[in-house]
Amino acid sequence: MEVCREARATRGWWGLAHTAFAEIADIARASVKARAGIPAPITGGHAPNIPPHKGRSLIQTLAHDIRLAVRSLLASRVQSTIAILTLSLGIGANTAIFSVIDSLLIRPMPFAQVDRLVELYNFAEKSKVSFPRFTRNLFREWQGQRDLFDRVEAYDLDSVIYQATDGARTVNAAFVSPELLSMLGVAPAQGRLFGAGDGRQGTDGQVVISERFWRESLGSMTGVVNSTLVLNARPHTVIGVLPSTFHFPNKAQDLWLPLNVQEPPAWRTDGAEVVPFARLQPGLAFEQAAARVKERGGRLAKASGGDDGMTATLRSRQKIGDACTRQSLVVLGGAVGFLLLIVCANIANLSLARTLARSRDFAVRSALGASRRDLIRETAVENLVIGGLGSAAGLAVAWGALALSGALIPEEMVFQSMHTIDLDGRVLSFAVIAGLFTSLLFGLPPAIIGSRANVLGVLRQESRSSVGSIASRRIRSSLVVAEVTIAIVLLVGAALMARSFQKLHSTDRGFDSNGLVVMRVGFPSGPYADPAVRDRLVDAVLTKVRRLPSVLAASAGSVPPDTDGIAFA
Repeated sequence: MEVCREARATRGWWGLAHTAFAEIADIARASVKARAGIPAPITGGHAPNIPPHKGRSLIQTLAHDIRLAVRSLLASRVQSTIAILTLSLGIGANTAIFSVIDSLLIRPMPFAQVDRLVELYNFAEKSKVSFPRFTRNLFREWQGQRDLFDRVEAYDLDSVIYQATDGARTVNAAFVSPELLSMLGVAPAQGRLFGAGDGRQGTDGQVVISERFWRESLGSMTGVVNSTLVLNARPHTVIGVLPSTFHFPNKAQDLWLPLNVQEPPAWRTDGAEVVPFARLQPGLAFEQAAARVKERGGRLAKASGGDDGMTATLRSRQKIGDACTRQSLVVLGGAVGFLLLIVCANIANLSLARTLARSRDFAVRSALGASRRDLIRETAVENLVIGGLGSAAGLAVAWGALALSGALIPEEMVFQSMHTIDLDGRVLSFAVIAGLFTSLLFGLPPAIIGSRANVLGVLRQESRSSVGSIASRRIRSSLVVAEVTIAIVLLVGAALMARSFQKLHSTDRGFDSNGLVVMRVGFPSGPYADPAVRDRLVDAVLTKVRRLPSVLAASAGSVPPDTDGIAFA
């Protein structure tokens, strides 16, 4: 008490407050040291460097910090809830888009030796149009180019009429050369794949089915191998079931039937064109192979009886998706990236506001012996807890976004994916890392700034006003202005990215698409092998459709615009 009276007499009320806080800090430090059995002299208000967690293991220290973090978050429920919800929206949107980008752009096709798989395309020099369908004669010519290709296989998309017990329905199918599936490296879940001799007359009545068809159409029946399916009014023997993860050429196919290009059965001679799928020779670079294919394309087209103006190009199949799809996904990823930056700005602002509000708490703990490292570590653990909770909530947001992906993402993008777009281990890792990294990176700098505060200065300011100092209010005001400015810039950037994405999928195609409906109709090869039969059916359907009161006009064609793999250079 004498010390306090002397301070008031010599330095006034400010001196009294300074001395009182110094004495309180000294007494608190002495008490802490006495309990620890460490003698400590009174130092006049300067905190000695005492490790408060001395004697604890790393796990005990971490558990203690987590308990402190939970208590701190519960004490400021509003700020904590805002931080977690903000982080969950940013992480959820980025996780959902990452799962799509990972499936379409990052992960290679799930086939064996995918770096050597290529597709051959016809290319018209004059019109600059490329398309993947080859005549059988041209396909055989390319099969003979053994210096370029290890193997050249083929497939052809079609549909068949499946006669089930409850009626007939159309099923998407793919006719594949006998060794195409084995070249892709797929292992059947049940049974076997086609062999080299399958697909000829007498061995063409075989079929490999998808796991989806086996489950949905056959009720997961046991003993499905060697059972009989009626396809196109002809009996077919099921020789194998492919795993649920296999999709080729896309996700629509449920049946695969053998296609022997060299010796097709009599009923399959109508399939005059096939799509080549090849594997390069080991050690041959894609660029070298593409140059040689372009050089030989015209000569082989002429030798097969084709047009002199045709050549060929090569396309790699390591990644899925065409150039438009890749560009669209990059733009979409940039838009949600801007959203994550907005989240980062909010997290930084909330963290700094929380740090300023807790400056007195930091000052008292520092006076009791806590070092800057301890304060920063405890704040980092608190931010990691926020990041973990935000990541968990973000996964729920991502799951909901993926459930709505059919409405948010163009169907042609999802349709191309050979992988299941879901929350797998890679996506979960991305969500956790993004949440922890965001909360730690943008929440830790404010903690470092707050830990540098002068103990006596903070205590003096707190003694004068419960609201805080003028400097603190100025910092808060500056943060609000900075956050609004950054948010506006990032929102404009996100809007521009979204607009670019919308433009990529609303390009003028040269015709009015308003009210236009396109329907694909597959003609099974057996009943409709005769072109005259197909033409009569199409004419009859068009006649009935044109009579509908809501239909202005109707027509039919083999290749609608921007479909069937045709690309314009």
